[in-house]
Amino acid sequence: MNELGNLISKLNPRVLQIREEASFVPLDITYSSSGTFVENDKPNFIDRECENIIFVDSRRRTFESITVEGFVMLLCQVVTGALRYSNSLCTPLFSPDTNPPESKFILAVPQALAQLLGLEESQRIWIGEILAQVEIGASAENALDSYMQRAEKNEVEKYLDQAIVIKDGSIDFTTPAFRLPFGPFGLVKNIEKAYLDMKTFLSLGQMKRGERSRSIKVKLSEPDYERVMTYLKLVDSPGLKGLVRLEAVVEVDVFESSSEKIFELFDQLAKTLPNLTADASFIARMPENIFPVSYLEKCLEKFFYDRDYVHWNVVKALAQSKSSIIQK
Repeated sequence: MNELGNLISKLNPRVLQIREEASFVPLDITYSSSGTFVENDKPNFIDRECENIIFVDSRRRTFESITVEGFVMLLCQVVTGALRYSNSLCTPLFSPDTNPPESKFILAVPQALAQLLGLEESQRIWIGEILAQVEIGASAENALDSYMQRAEKNEVEKYLDQAIVIKDGSIDFTTPAFRLPFGPFGLVKNIEKAYLDMKTFLSLGQMKRGERSRSIKVKLSEPDYERVMTYLKLVDSPGLKGLVRLEAVVEVDVFESSSEKIFELFDQLAKTLPNLTADASFIARMPENIFPVSYLEKCLEKFFYDRDYVHWNVVKALAQSKSSIIQK
């Protein structure tokens, strides 16, 4: 099994310890008319809430950037897990001793650098005492995002026969596709693509708490699947505050035969999710980052390794190279 130091120590790598994750900066919303409304009538507003929901999410900690020959690798830890919301209680579906969440160190590598170093996808590599998995993409960030999507997809599959499953973020996979009665659904809090023209999308900001838009259908590149979505207002604030998107990737045949039941699930979630947040500006990322997701994130973060311990292992792995520039 390869060691990172043996691969790059002679290439004068530049290592930068990362003390904090980059602050999230929202991107501009992209407007288009690619979405088609598929509900003719205004959605129903029902009194029945979802009694049992499983939320799935990942957390990442980026420890180091390693620049080799002008290409940047990232050493990260990704922790993926789930939480059950039932009877107004949130219960993590993992424990430190008997059932820890999925946790991996990822060495995210640009394709060009992977070819230079002879690295392969999913290869294991030692970095001091840390065993990391190599992930390759157009950039290190791209490789890391792809791994997190796969990890969350695998976590979703564990629970689809138990309860409604909501993955934090967009659904970027077709397997597993949506199936009744449990999903999966994606909860998109940071909307980058509206799938609607600007005027129509901005009008959704005038919805009241618990209201949702008519369902929208968007074609995917894979002809057998389509994305079905609805926009939901979590709080009574005008504008885009508290506006989130619920979405599912559905087989075309399944949607044609089950659309009304999918709309009913949207109605139930529109009744439930506003009760799981607050219009509280003093709580970070509220109201879009609903309480169960926020709690799940905090639970997953407890499994992160110490930054100084990881940095020490990187320094140890590169100790053979006296010309390395190590910066904190």
